[in-house]
Amino acid sequence: MENKTLIDLADLLNEIRNPQTETELAEEHREELEEGSEIHKSDIAPSDMSRIKTLEKLFSATFEQFNEGGHGSIVDLNFKNMWGGGNRIMADEWLSISKQIKKLKIRWIQVYNARVSVGLVSINEYDY
Repeated sequence: MENKTLIDLADLLNEIRNPQTETELAEEHREELEEGSEIHKSDIAPSDMSRIKTLEKLFSATFEQFNEGGHGSIVDLNFKNMWGGGNRIMADEWLSISKQIKKLKIRWIQVYNARVSVGLVSINEYDY
């Protein structure tokens, strides 16, 4: 046999004896799998802070976290005055929110317990 064939065969036998688990593969490629990174409040661009302030008013909520990644921006907010951990938003509030969708470039909204997450189209670039 040629040396190249022996080396290929040895590599194959090594893989059979020491297979990489899915966890090891995920760890190896972790950077590729991450969807976004948290941006510290002081590093958020003024135009994004303006959108966050508008979202705080629309949802009567306080800012918690801002993440930026390849699929856009995500703003996490905590509702003010949520009695019993409910997640009810009244029809007139949804009407106000719907009028802002294009202006704020909202992609999606997820409400759960006393928290709301809003996916936005990215309008700024961040180093993450």
